Amino acid sequence: MLQKGISVKGAKILILGFSFKENCPDVRNTSVINIYKELLEYETQPAICDPWVDKKEVEDYYGVHLLDIERIYEDKYDAIIAAVAHDCFKDLELQKLQSDNCVIFDCKSIWNKEVSDTRL
Repeated sequence: MLQKGISVKGAKILILGFSFKENCPDVRNTSVINIYKELLEYETQPAICDPWVDKKEVEDYYGVHLLDIERIYEDKYDAIIAAVAHDCFKDLELQKLQSDNCVIFDCKSIWNKEVSDTRL
């Protein structure tokens, strides 16, 4: 983010996925909560979207509010993290989600290589 001139503090970051694995509602042992907490430590504004999981369960157990997939287009994000490879994320209109110089971290290689800034 810093290489693209994006201030980390206050950055809006969209995390796609919260479940333990793709196309599954199981949130037990999810490592995405660690990403979320780390981003909070850097004073970013992380938002999470996962249409597969029970929003109430996540709020009750983890204290995290999830965005509905329809609502993610209401904002522009400085960074987008593909944390879980749900099929529904493969066809997102990423350009409508990105702010100028948006960084895309494709942790699950769900998009073409040219789309992401870095991938695992």
